[in-house]
Amino acid sequence: MGFLDPIKKERDLQRKFFIEAAYMKGTEVTLVLPTEVDRNIYHDPEIDSYEEGLEIDIILDQRPDRRMLEKLNWYKEEDDILPLVAYIGSIKSIRDEEFVKPEEYPEYLKVMRESIIKVETQMIEEFEEDQYLISDIAKTPYYVWVCKLTPYRYDHIEEDIGKENQEANYNILRVKEECV
Repeated sequence: MGFLDPIKKERDLQRKFFIEAAYMKGTEVTLVLPTEVDRNIYHDPEIDSYEEGLEIDIILDQRPDRRMLEKLNWYKEEDDILPLVAYIGSIKSIRDEEFVKPEEYPEYLKVMRESIIKVETQMIEEFEEDQYLISDIAKTPYYVWVCKLTPYRYDHIEEDIGKENQEANYNILRVKEECV
């Protein structure tokens, strides 16, 4: 009599199948995991530092199916743009020139929210690096992390709106009043 749940050998085999499929048909990216994520009182993440990047292969879905997004509660009718979805294997693999060799005892990959995925794209003759932030995670049983990606804006420049802007606004209002 068989089991309804796959045994450990079958799970490892399915994980290795996904790693090989991502190597053959997927996208090579750099995954940067945060070392420590704290939350403030508004539940916004405060990240102190990131680990070094990990070169992995993922399957990047740039046009995900609406039904799949609804199933994961990631679809909103008012959104104009659908999110990107990344399928990330649940074990780390060693990239070899000819093929992917998962270790004998694979190390599991713990994907976290607020991780950064760096994708290199070629624009005519130059390479550019697009960065995405993992904003939400759903895990299919045993094999793959399904992640919702949003563009990462790493140039957070906080401007101090001081008296200069307030005085400039006041001068504009004063000039308009004098003209009338």
